Amino acid sequence: MIRMKAYKNLLVVGVFCCTLFVACSPKVWQVFVSGPEAVYLSPIDKAPLNPCKQSINYAPSIEYPNHTPMRYVRVRFMVVQAVKDDPNTLLPHEAPAYIKRLIEIVNYKLSITEQMKLPIGNNTPAIPRNYRFLLYLDPTEPNDIGVDYAVDSSLAYFNRSSNISGSYDRRAYDKYAKYKGQVLTVVLQEHHPDSITSKTYNDNSTGTGFPDWFKIAGAKQNYDTIWHADGTFETTGYAADLFVHETGHSFGLMHTWSGNDGCDDTPNHPNCWDANSGPCKHDGIYSNNMMDYNNNKSALTPCQLGIVNYNFSRDGSPQRKYLEPMWCEYKKDSIINIYTDVEWNGSKDLEGDIIIQNGGRLTIRCRVSLPAGARIIIKPRGTLVLDGAHLTNLCNQQWEGIEQWGNSKEQGSLVLYSASTIDKVLHEVALPSR
Repeated sequence: MIRMKAYKNLLVVGVFCCTLFVACSPKVWQVFVSGPEAVYLSPIDKAPLNPCKQSINYAPSIEYPNHTPMRYVRVRFMVVQAVKDDPNTLLPHEAPAYIKRLIEIVNYKLSITEQMKLPIGNNTPAIPRNYRFLLYLDPTEPNDIGVDYAVDSSLAYFNRSSNISGSYDRRAYDKYAKYKGQVLTVVLQEHHPDSITSKTYNDNSTGTGFPDWFKIAGAKQNYDTIWHADGTFETTGYAADLFVHETGHSFGLMHTWSGNDGCDDTPNHPNCWDANSGPCKHDGIYSNNMMDYNNNKSALTPCQLGIVNYNFSRDGSPQRKYLEPMWCEYKKDSIINIYTDVEWNGSKDLEGDIIIQNGGRLTIRCRVSLPAGARIIIKPRGTLVLDGAHLTNLCNQQWEGIEQWGNSKEQGSLVLYSASTIDKVLHEVALPSR
């Protein structure tokens, strides 16, 4: 009996404590910012250059890699033949397996983050490559294989020593390529059979890259297969290194060994094919940068990736037109959490919410696109700074808006240092004037 009474007393005390705790804990409220909650402060001192136009600001962050979402580049192949079903080219029954394997290997190479080998002793950071390739299939064509064929005897064969079908001849693309402005076209030409028989002709695989298309010569010549015990086969994807190199040109990169590619982190160095070539034979170290001529194209520098991503972000650029618009679909799990002091000095195409956690501070200075359904949440001790920012949706939709959280003691802060714009938003934010 005494034990039961003690238990009841303990229960009463417990309930009282719980009630007291709930009553004393600040209740969190959340509202969409409508305008008055934003305040102007004194301008931040900035460099005279527009940060949104500085390519280095677009390099993916080592500390926050998810702040730069993955890009997917649509590619489509075009085989140029001298005659229909030319046996010297990849035929319709060969092309799908070859292209599938080629793209698999290319994307695998891009998934590897590798340190620069040259110059010797460099400490260039290795940062993730945030782009991949996908084969574009026409949704209106049920049996489309992502390959188009063009028959033209005068443009079919690649010739190193001639302007006709040489490295920089774009007539095959101009005349026959489909889906221009929608895909990055890969033009496949072959070395002429007569040229290959010549002992003085260099018939190695080669290519050239341009913003809207690039060329690979020698795909069929180097076509090889691996047969499995069950009778199936796969191709070797011989041209993967050439593919990543030429698409580097398509995305705005230059050769690195000359020292004039616009990047301070790719200084002049011996451009060696492997450890036994030229000046590299003495130290056994050769370049692995994708934009050199070497047999291990695996590294890109922050400056190079900044150039690539800057071109991906520029409105109207050919590189942006070929991206799959992943930023148009809201992904519940694609959340960017801000816990510390973070600055975004380049444009972003996001796929989900931004949550500025307690103690976090996010400064936005450029265009940020958010999908329909996405919102920016500022928690009670979080701060969002707009310094010339443009928050929008680029998919003819409306994103949710800026949500401010608070309680009786504190609330999230929206601060403006210079004129910003917020549009394509469901819950409008009427920013105050200065």
